[in-house]
Amino acid sequence: TPEHQRYIELFLVVDSGMFMKYNGNSDKI
Repeated sequence: TPEHQRYIELFLVVDSGMFMKYNGNSDKI
């Protein structure tokens, strides 16, 4: 369903953002 696809895309965006933030903090340390 379109709603399910939208939810997956949102999850991927959030997951990617958290991953980049984690990498930034790790690299900073």
